[in-house]
Amino acid sequence: MWLGSLAPRRRPREGVSEQATRPEVGDAPPPQQTQPLPRDAHSGIVPPPPPPPQVAQGLDMTHFLEGMAQFVAQHRDAPVPQGGTGRVLREFLQLQPPQFLGQPDPDVARAWLDAVERTFRSMECVPEERVLLASYQLQAQALTWWSAEWETTFQSRPLRQIPWQEFVVSFGRVFCPTYVRTERLYQFLDLQQRDSTVVQYRARFVELGRYAPQIMGDEGLRTQQFVRGLRPELR
Repeated sequence: MWLGSLAPRRRPREGVSEQATRPEVGDAPPPQQTQPLPRDAHSGIVPPPPPPPQVAQGLDMTHFLEGMAQFVAQHRDAPVPQGGTGRVLREFLQLQPPQFLGQPDPDVARAWLDAVERTFRSMECVPEERVLLASYQLQAQALTWWSAEWETTFQSRPLRQIPWQEFVVSFGRVFCPTYVRTERLYQFLDLQQRDSTVVQYRARFVELGRYAPQIMGDEGLRTQQFVRGLRPELR
């Protein structure tokens, strides 16, 4: 009796499968609403995402070196505005300043620094351009040193914001350390003509005088020191 009270089971309609009502496995989920990408207010162009910190940190010096190479290649023969860096760089290179390769010779390092400073004076270079121009002449081991020094000591600051004297101090600390400068200073103070000619004595006097800027910068002291080293019959 109770069996008759149950409703009969309905049969599915022909041509309609039970699986038709189930979602297919490969069906794509409904699209989700995303935040619009920020656009530049002036150009309307979507800026690219910044690189991760660990990547960006290593790209700084690469960008600097590649940028300088591209800059010279593009601007060496192209007209630039008056006062532009391209004009200054061309003027600097036309004076043929020497390159420095990082030789472990303090006299070579000091001579390069003096030659670059003479070039600056000849072209009346403003202080803000000096580090940029001088670093362009560093090659080989010297360039390797400067790449690391720029990232660490100078914290990747723009080159125009690095005072020239700070560059000179960092350069001298590596390529002309204190003990060498002290030794050269004593050699300068004790310099005697002896058997050399006056021309030879003067050349050595000027060479060692790089390590005694206080004396060489004062005409009276410089003359006194020079005469003091001459042979007695020439004083």
